[in-house]
Amino acid sequence: MRKCLLALAIVVFLAPVAFAGSNQNNLSGEPGYIDLGRFKSFDQGKSVVEISLTQPLLSLARWAVVEDDPQMAEMLGGLKLLQVNVFSYPISEGKALSASLEEIGTKLAAEGWNSVVKVKKEGETWNIMVKLDEKGGTKGAPLLNGVALLGMGDKDSEIHYEDGDGLEAVFVNVVGSIDFAQLSKLGKHFDLPMLEQLDAKDTKGAKDTDK
Repeated sequence: MRKCLLALAIVVFLAPVAFAGSNQNNLSGEPGYIDLGRFKSFDQGKSVVEISLTQPLLSLARWAVVEDDPQMAEMLGGLKLLQVNVFSYPISEGKALSASLEEIGTKLAAEGWNSVVKVKKEGETWNIMVKLDEKGGTKGAPLLNGVALLGMGDKDSEIHYEDGDGLEAVFVNVVGSIDFAQLSKLGKHFDLPMLEQLDAKDTKGAKDTDK
């Protein structure tokens, strides 16, 4: 996760002019977009990381990899937003935070999002959800309008970003035309290990892991 955030931060750092000059597109009409402001539980945490890459910067990222990785460049070309938010909480908020993330997942499911992987292990919880498009992707693999990652972890988990003993909640939203067959490649590129493990069969039903 730290590697992912570093990679995204480097893109922003290398293109301050493009970032400052680009207007935030109105994505509210996109089926894969999630307005984080709807969920008040995140307002109670301290914002640690906030990265929002819209099409201008994603185009820059695409240009940077087009020669070495044409497939990744093609996938980045279909994205409209890649957003990462990290919030820190005291350990005492763990139970309430876990319940809140579960509630958010339930609300998204009611809006047509599908939970494809849930991971619960000591000090770490993940829920990966996708918004399916009606069209088909590569070789019949599902085409997605959006991907959402909701997670929380303590200082020993791989999703923890800041030094310290508190908990952190992570929210990732990827919006655009996303071929599920290439999603694990996107996870590998940005060092999101849970995305790396996904494949097309996971859309047939949620896969739960409890360790």
